[in-house]
Amino acid sequence: SYGNQLDLVAYGVDIDTTSLGNSYGAYSGTSMAAPHVAGVAALIKSFNQSLTNLEIRAKLINDALDLGEEGKDDLFGYGLVQVNLTAKNFSLNNFL
Repeated sequence: SYGNQLDLVAYGVDIDTTSLGNSYGAYSGTSMAAPHVAGVAALIKSFNQSLTNLEIRAKLINDALDLGEEGKDDLFGYGLVQVNLTAKNFSLNNFL
C-alpha cells in the first residue's frame, strides 16, 4: 500500500508462515507486514504499560528508519518500523 495515510512500512515479502494442510509457505503483502508493526507496538506496550495509544503511535513514528524522501512521504510514510525501548520519545511534536 501507499498514499498519504501511510504512517509506517514493514517487511512483507516472501514471509515464511504456516499454511493449510499442516504445511508452510512464503507469502507477500500487507497481511504479512502488518503483524510486524503490531508486534513492535505490543513490545513497546509490554515494556511500559502506562503508555497511551497516542504515545505508542508517537514512539513508532519516532523510532522508524526514514526511507525515501526525508520525512513522511507517500511510499514509506515515516519509514521502516523499528524499536528502541530505551528512548523516551513518546511525543509527536516533531511531526505536527
